[in-house]
Amino acid sequence: MLTMTNIKYIRDLFEEKGLSLREIARVTGYNFRTVRKYVDKEDWSQPVVKRVRQTLIDKYKDDIDEWLISDINAPRKQKHSSKRIFNKLKQKYNN
Repeated sequence: MLTMTNIKYIRDLFEEKGLSLREIARVTGYNFRTVRKYVDKEDWSQPVVKRVRQTLIDKYKDDIDEWLISDINAPRKQKHSSKRIFNKLKQKYNN
């Protein structure tokens, strides 16, 4: 992300000096797409919406949490290790 000073410089080169986007990219060293994005942007008050991505472990999280919660009162040697959790998940979801 560029600072507002850099963005203003790009917009000034485009609006006041009349340089093309390719020339601005060459002069500033920024990518052409970056220059185009900041020249085209009109409303700076809109927040950037980040997409929430689902991780690979999300569909298994409930099972893992259930096992680990049941391990709280279990003796140390009987608690789930990462290898044991992996094997249980493999057994449960591969069949």
